[in-house]
Amino acid sequence: MHSTNPALKGKSLFYLLKTAAIYRACQSEFFLRHGESMTNKSYKILGKTITNAFVERTGGLIFTSGPTIETLMKDMDRLYKEDGIGSVANFVMEGIEDDDIAKFDGARDYLIETMRVSKNDDPSVRKYFQMAIKLTGLGHMDMFEHFNKSQTLLLDGLFKKYSITEHQDVQELLFDAENPSPRPILTRNGIKSFLAEHNIDYTEQELDEFIELAKFEDSEFGKDEIGEIEFYHNIHSHYVFSEDHNTSLLRKICNSAYGGSEDKEKREAIKRCVDRTVKILEVADRLNVIVNVDAEQTYIQKTLDSLTRQMQTKFHRDREAFIMNGYQSYLKATPEHIKLEIERCRRADIAFGLKIVRGAYMNEERRLASKRNYESPIWETIEDTHESYNLNIKNCMNNLDPIKDKILVASHNVDSCNIAKALMKQNNLDSSSVCFGQLKGFSDSLTYSLKDQGYNVIKYLPYGPTNYLIPYLLRRGHESKEVMREHLFLDDISDEIRARLHLRKKPRPA
Repeated sequence: MHSTNPALKGKSLFYLLKTAAIYRACQSEFFLRHGESMTNKSYKILGKTITNAFVERTGGLIFTSGPTIETLMKDMDRLYKEDGIGSVANFVMEGIEDDDIAKFDGARDYLIETMRVSKNDDPSVRKYFQMAIKLTGLGHMDMFEHFNKSQTLLLDGLFKKYSITEHQDVQELLFDAENPSPRPILTRNGIKSFLAEHNIDYTEQELDEFIELAKFEDSEFGKDEIGEIEFYHNIHSHYVFSEDHNTSLLRKICNSAYGGSEDKEKREAIKRCVDRTVKILEVADRLNVIVNVDAEQTYIQKTLDSLTRQMQTKFHRDREAFIMNGYQSYLKATPEHIKLEIERCRRADIAFGLKIVRGAYMNEERRLASKRNYESPIWETIEDTHESYNLNIKNCMNNLDPIKDKILVASHNVDSCNIAKALMKQNNLDSSSVCFGQLKGFSDSLTYSLKDQGYNVIKYLPYGPTNYLIPYLLRRGHESKEVMREHLFLDDISDEIRARLHLRKKPRPA
């Protein structure tokens, strides 16, 4: 029977029945709660070979592109050649707790091999291919959390707490063009107050060096004043490309976040992580591959953002964006962070690359906030998250330079995609600078509809050893129940099955 739904064309009735059963399992609280223990028991009773084969032929078949680069390429080529849909190769190793140097080096080599094989070492091959990386697949969680403490102290404990807004001689910033308002600045006296509060000894020369490090060479602020954008751009707990930037006072401030002394093992660990990431980006730059850097948990995200900003500054200086940093719209702080990032890129004269998502760690973030007794960083309602997401894509598109900037609208929400399409038309943007994306196995009807309307659309294709894919599937199941309710693809499959069996369609809820 010919399907009227392009996402289901060529699918057998058996495939549709199996897919519907798997989708329903993904909505099962029992399966999501006990999936990991069930898998471990299956490993013991049936063995890894049989268990992995079952996973690969069920949930793995629908939601992933299999365990190898070869299975990934087969899926990727089929999507593009049959349907005109691009791909983001998403190696699923993430969240590693121990500093397993061999494992992280192996992940670096595997990601580079994925690019080289997929592109055949030729920038003109498979232009529909993109990569995704998780920095927690290249360095261990404890190290990221360690440096996040000092990055948070610098951004929130120093600048945000001790800056002032009374200063009037500030530049008219991008988002305040019609109604300029003072932006915060950090003064020498503000820094001194911070240092006194934290009992940090310093000399006036050390303070001079810190202020000089924080300022742009052509700063419009006074000698003892630091603007918000230049502080955000120049001050980091770890410098990717030059240790010369690490002044003595900056080290003292960072060390105060760790109890007064530096952890040399973690410093070496982050150097190794940065080196792995830079090698991946150098290959991506040479082969013209877009690299999407996934956002992760808030207790490490400031470190991830800091490292990614520095790499974007290095690689985006004289070319269009290819490093796409992820921003999670379910976080209350994201709208202001995106504004600041666009302003930073404009001020530094580099391209911006942003991937806008709703977020993937909601349950974990709320549990952690409750456990540690601080305000949840997550919006209270899904409607708040929708509003935040739509505001974020508006701010991006209204300020996007189509010559060099890029944005990935990563969404399973039809309304948000329609808003994005309207903003593209309003700002005369085309598919060279704006891309839409959905996870494999989710919102296929939306994906194919966008493609049929002529938009640039990609699927995120998770791949990697099956023992990595299983935790990925369970994590995404926990966080994707809202998506399952929203995109209605299960209803599309059910309608297709009923049509093929010549049964009456079940009425959908209004």
